[in-house]
Amino acid sequence: MLGCKTHTGPAGDSVQLNLEKLGPFPANMNFTPILVYSELPQRVRDRIGTNVSNPNGPFNAGDVSIPGIPDRRMIFGYRSDHYYLVYYEKGGVAHEFIVALFEVSDGQSVARWAHSGKTLDSIEEFRKRIDESSLPNEVNEIVW
Repeated sequence: MLGCKTHTGPAGDSVQLNLEKLGPFPANMNFTPILVYSELPQRVRDRIGTNVSNPNGPFNAGDVSIPGIPDRRMIFGYRSDHYYLVYYEKGGVAHEFIVALFEVSDGQSVARWAHSGKTLDSIEEFRKRIDESSLPNEVNEIVW
């Protein structure tokens, strides 16, 4: 099954996020959009996967793969000074949606927070979910 749902990606404007509810992160962080997957640092891409489609691009959403089509697709991505927030979907028997926060410094990338299972159509919906409830950190349970 080829993934075809269109998500609302970054609109080009920066966003301010309060990530304190997610863990020991700065209260107000300014993030700018990442429009294509290749804009992520290589160390972040190594964690998520090398064969990832850009937002709204084709990808294998189900457990039957079409050769040459990625099995993951970035829905949106944002960057701050030292953090990268990436929301992507992963095809397969269990079609997953994963949002992850990576800290990048000194050429290293460390996943500091991740959550799976919630579908988000935009960064605004992510911000709303953070404000309304606590999203548990599943960084140690995510199968990248």
